Amino acid sequence: MAVTSVSRVASHAISSLDAQLLDAQLTGEAITPRHPDYDRARGVWNGMIDRRPALIARCADPADVVACVNFARLRELPLAVRGGGHGVAGHAICDAGLVIDLSPMKRIEVDPDARTVRAQGGCTLGELDRSCARAMARTTSAFESTSSSTTPRTCSA
Repeated sequence: MAVTSVSRVASHAISSLDAQLLDAQLTGEAITPRHPDYDRARGVWNGMIDRRPALIARCADPADVVACVNFARLRELPLAVRGGGHGVAGHAICDAGLVIDLSPMKRIEVDPDARTVRAQGGCTLGELDRSCARAMARTTSAFESTSSSTTPRTCSA
C-alpha cells in the first residue's frame, strides 16, 4: 500500500508547466497522469508491472528523443525507454520519471544489395520481418513477432 501512495505522490514531480514545455518541443505527444490515454500508455506487456511515470513522451522522430533525454537530464529524472514490443522485466517503464515511448517510430529501410536493414526503435520483429520479406530478404529473429527490434539485424539474400 505504501508503494502505491509514494508512486502517486511522485507522479506529480514534474510541474504542469514543465510538461507543457516538453510537449511544445515535441513533434510527438507528451502524456501526463491527467491525460485520458495515460493508463493505456503506461501499460506494458507484463501485466504484473504497475509503474506510474510522471510523463510519457510518444516520440515521432530522433529530435523528440534528444529533447526528452535533455529534459530528463536537466531535471535529474529517472528515464526509461520503450521500444516497439514487450519487455518482460518492465524496464520500459519507470515510477516518477520520464518514459520515452518509441512505438510511433516505425520507419524501416531495407537494402538487399548491401544486406542491411535500418529500423527505428518502435518497430516490432514482425514488422521488420515483413519489410525484409517484401525486399526478398530474410532476418534472424526471435519466435515472438511482437518483440522489439532495437538490435541491429542483417538481411540474407
